[in-house]
Amino acid sequence: MKNNTFLNLVIIALLIIVMLQMCNKKHPVEGTVIVHRDTTWIMKDSVIHSHPQIIIHEGATDSTIIREYLPDTNYSKLLMQYNTLLSDYLSKNIQVDSVKIDSIGYIHITDSVSRNYIIGRNVHYNLKYPHIHDSVTVFPAIRELYFGGGLSGHIDAVVDEISLGLMYKSKKDVLFGLSGTYDNNNQFGIKLQSYWKIKL
Repeated sequence: MKNNTFLNLVIIALLIIVMLQMCNKKHPVEGTVIVHRDTTWIMKDSVIHSHPQIIIHEGATDSTIIREYLPDTNYSKLLMQYNTLLSDYLSKNIQVDSVKIDSIGYIHITDSVSRNYIIGRNVHYNLKYPHIHDSVTVFPAIRELYFGGGLSGHIDAVVDEISLGLMYKSKKDVLFGLSGTYDNNNQFGIKLQSYWKIKL
């Protein structure tokens, strides 16, 4: 009869422990900091129209004029020279260039040149770069109360004592336990426990 009572108490204690484990929900460890990083890719695509201004103007001198542009003494050839220079001077030239910026994209530049001036400039850029946002969540240390139990035994009896009790954890991670025990000799007892956290 005594052994049956003790066995029934062991089974009840095990059922209670299993039920508590199933009801226990996972949650972040208190007193920890969790950093969540989000990376958003930002797209920039635009066209800018501008008219560059002259900062420095350096006129040609006799020493910089090459032989090709020296005035010819023959009038017909001089007229041909003039018409050629006039055509080149008044022509509108379109110059295109593309500049790559690392791995985030490029800038496409189109210059309109006439009469030795850049009369118009279009800058088209297409960029893609990351924007990193870190969100920090802090879980402060809190007080907690636990309920549970245990089994103990030895060589002659696999299980000779069961215990049920409460465990209290302070904000400083100090544990205090109070539990009641019952053995196979129908003896009741009380246990007091205390634990301190070891930093590894």
